[in-house]
Amino acid sequence: LSYFEATVVIFSFLFQTFAADKVIADYGLKTSVLVNPILIGIFTIVALVIGLSFGYTIESSSFIIFFIMIAMSKLFVLSVKESVDEPSFMLYLLPIETHIKLDVQTKLEGVVTGLAMLIAGGLILMIQRFNLVDLIYMTIFAIPLILGWYFVASKLYAIYRETLQTTLVKNKAKVEHKIDREYTVDKVLEKEVNSSAEDKVIYGLKLMEKLEPTLFENAVIRLAESEYAKV
Repeated sequence: LSYFEATVVIFSFLFQTFAADKVIADYGLKTSVLVNPILIGIFTIVALVIGLSFGYTIESSSFIIFFIMIAMSKLFVLSVKESVDEPSFMLYLLPIETHIKLDVQTKLEGVVTGLAMLIAGGLILMIQRFNLVDLIYMTIFAIPLILGWYFVASKLYAIYRETLQTTLVKNKAKVEHKIDREYTVDKVLEKEVNSSAEDKVIYGLKLMEKLEPTLFENAVIRLAESEYAKV
């Protein structure tokens, strides 16, 4: 068990260092939170097929393969959770409005997590009460939980998109009604993109894309018919 826990820590560190950021950046938040249930689902189904077909007790010849499948699913659920799931969930909190973000985060980490542990403990007690502690039953019980995990993760992404859209609209409205001053960031950027020098326009647009995305959208539409080839 100590070697296995060491493997989890090492795998988690390597995955977080070399792959996690790339997965989130290249494939997006939806794929990032679905990696874990998909991988665990595959290993669990393979373990179930092997266990039902060739046996899952220590006396059977296929026990070691069955055990490895279960161990691999455990490896992924722990390491991917730390390296991909947790950073992804932090990004899911970004679009939430500032005045309620702390309250939401506190309730997620406190009430929701505590309730989840309570439900998990209740399920374990129920399994023991009905004397269904056989390895194959535990594997079967995992499948609906994994399906539920996949469904909730997909639904979470859809709600995240709605929240992000609402926040962007509200922020855009705030920008449009901002007090007009000569040397605000948006004024300086607008002067850049309205310049007669081609390179200054390109530089101004690149800055605007990073600093003022709402203004960038309008500027790009307006400059689509620019007489400068690069622009």
